Amino acid sequence: MSMRTGGRRVRVVRWTAPAMAVLIALSTQAFAATTDPFSSPQLSGYAAGGASGWYVTNEQLAHTYTSRTGFVELVRPTGVPRAEADLTLSTGRANAGLTVLWKDHSNHLWAKLEVSPGNPSGIMTIGRRLRGKTTSLLVASKGGLVRGATYHVVLQVSGGVSTFTATGVDVSFSKAISYRLTSSDLGAFGTGGYAGVRAKYLYDEDDGGSRWDNLTVG
Repeated sequence: MSMRTGGRRVRVVRWTAPAMAVLIALSTQAFAATTDPFSSPQLSGYAAGGASGWYVTNEQLAHTYTSRTGFVELVRPTGVPRAEADLTLSTGRANAGLTVLWKDHSNHLWAKLEVSPGNPSGIMTIGRRLRGKTTSLLVASKGGLVRGATYHVVLQVSGGVSTFTATGVDVSFSKAISYRLTSSDLGAFGTGGYAGVRAKYLYDEDDGGSRWDNLTVG
């Protein structure tokens, strides 16, 4: 989809190989909040972290699955550390969510909803990538998630505190968790100016069936 930001059309740039962080149409100007309904198969104005493979299907964002993909992100510039979307969990294994304060693939804050063999009743967490090291359970809340269900998820940072909320769209669920950023967090990615989605694809993590819609950043 062609997207206008601050009155300027951002052209589409395609990536052709996996990369730790492939930057697409970057800019240092302030960006107003924008929503992408994924009504076009083109992903314009985004940056990809980790392996490539993002695509749009049935007006929803998805990522191709391999058993060894690992962590991936798709982000775009934002003036405010906030992202929200309608997230539909895979009917099989799910490990999907959002990211804010994204500086690069090795440094950012993220949050997820997971339903997997290790967490069959679901788990909701805030985690981080700090200089390439992943900490998945900075704060967590277990239980209540349903495979195949859709949740409206929001991740934001205000006053040094990150808050992740999930509200069921087609199931009964409402929960919020928070984490206060440390000085190490702020030093590593406190100036990160991107926000978007993230997931983890492995043999026991997301199986490629999770979907995002109506992604808003800023």
